[in-house]
Amino acid sequence: MPRIKSVRIPKYRRQKRRNGADTAFVAIDGQRIYLGEYDSGQSRERYMPVKHTRESLQSVIDNEEL
Repeated sequence: MPRIKSVRIPKYRRQKRRNGADTAFVAIDGQRIYLGEYDSGQSRERYMPVKHTRESLQSVIDNEEL
C-alpha cells in the first residue's frame, strides 16, 4: 500500500520591512501568498480559510488510512 503524505498547515509568517508596516504571508508549495499588514484583523481573516482548507484535507487523508 502506498504511503500517503501528510498535509502541512502553512504558518502565518511575517516579512519585516525597513520602511513601513510588516507584511503577513503564507508559503504554499514554495509560493508566497501575501495577506496584508502583519497582525491585522484583515490578514488574520485571510489566513483562516487557508488554514481550515489544509486542516480539512488532512482529516480526509487520516480517515482514508483507517
